[in-house]
This record gives sequence, structure tokens and C-alpha cells, in this order.
Amino acid sequence: ILEYAKRTQTFTCKQMLSDFTKDGKIFSPNTIASSLRRLVSNSILIKSGRGLFSMPVSGKLVFSAFYNEEMAQIEEFIKTQFPFIRFCVWNSYDVKRFSHYVANMDVVFVDVERDCEEAVFGKLLAQFPNRQVYLKPDQDCYSNYIYGNPTIVVRTLISEAPLVQLSDNRTRVSLEKVLVDSAIDDDFISFQGYESLRLFRNAFDVCLINESKLLRYARRRSQGKEIQELITEVKNNKIFD
Repeated sequence: ILEYAKRTQTFTCKQMLSDFTKDGKIFSPNTIASSLRRLVSNSILIKSGRGLFSMPVSGKLVFSAFYNEEMAQIEEFIKTQFPFIRFCVWNSYDVKRFSHYVANMDVVFVDVERDCEEAVFGKLLAQFPNRQVYLKPDQDCYSNYIYGNPTIVVRTLISEAPLVQLSDNRTRVSLEKVLVDSAIDDDFISFQGYESLRLFRNAFDVCLINESKLLRYARRRSQGKEIQELITEVKNNKIFD
């Protein structure tokens, strides 16, 4: 859908289905309609009129979370073992990609809903012996054991954390969550301070960001004022002269 949206300035669901059919790609109208609603709700597409859809006109990119085969295995394992919990598997690369700081950090984060962390940690520890697995590690643990080593870190998923919902009910981390977590969590000490300014600046320059969603999550974490001040500083070009 996104590739089609990039080629077509404005389109309808019916038009998209027709063009897909001509290309030999058959989808049900309900599938396409559901996907369009989800893309609009995640601010990836916009409704430009009655029944009309288009890409945002800013020219910025839609954030796409890093995801590989190992992460897919971890996600599938958790979904099988704990089919009813809310969780998100994401990667330290999604912080590093916007940073000037070169951190030797290879971490798969497994954020799971509160009170499930220890159970998920125990299962992952037994299932993935090729990676170190830690439960909510402190900064000393990062410095002494995690940096430089492939690691899985189990953390608490904050309720109402902004996630991207996929069609199969799986989730991906949103850029808004990545930015807030990178600025306030001890897991990302190396990326904080002045580096947070540069990290936020790069993200705002390159990607579409839903500021209201970002600030709502920051307030949920009692950091609304601090993140608002960070955004204000980021938009002040003079600090980067």
C-alpha cells in the first residue's frame, strides 16, 4: 500500500484495488480498508477528502522499525508461550540509527506488560542460549556485561505505550516510544544529555513524528515537561550552529 501511495498522489480504496488486480495482486476489500484505517490512525497516511487517501506532503519518511529473523523467532516464541499478554520486541538499532554516538550495543528489547516480566525472562533464558538474557538490568550491568555482546533485555511495557498495530495483531515499536525511552530510560544513558538533542533533531528532520502521541506517552511516564523542553530546544536551530 505504501509503495502504491508513493506512486499515486491521491487515491481511493476502489482505485487501489483495481490497480492491484491489474498487477495480478488480489486482496479483499475488507483487508485493504482495514489496512488503510490502521495506516491513517498511525499517521502514516492521511485522509485528503471523502474516501481519498494520500501520503503526507512533508516529504519526510515513515518510520519503519528494524526487524530481523531472530526478532521474529523471539516474538513467535513469546506469542506461543504467553498468547494473552501485550508485548513488543524491538532493537537498539532503532535508537542508534538517529545518533551520532557510535555505541557497541546489540540488544533486543522485549517490553512486556507489568507482572509478566519474570515469567517471560525465565522462558527466554532457557530458549535462547546464544544470547545473554537480562531482566531490567542496571547501568553497571550494561557497562560490564551488555555492551559489546548480543543480548536480550526484558523490560516493563508502560501501559498506553504507543505501538504500531499490524494486521495480524502483532506490534512494532513506534518512533514516539523510541524517542521518549531513549531520553529517559537508564538503558540508554550513552545516548542522553546533549546526544538526546542530536538524536531528536535527526529523527524530526528525517521522519514523520506525531508530537501529540509523543508528548502523551511522555506525560504517561511523568516526563511531559522535560520532553516538551527537549522538543523546543531541538526546534531552536541556533543550538546546532
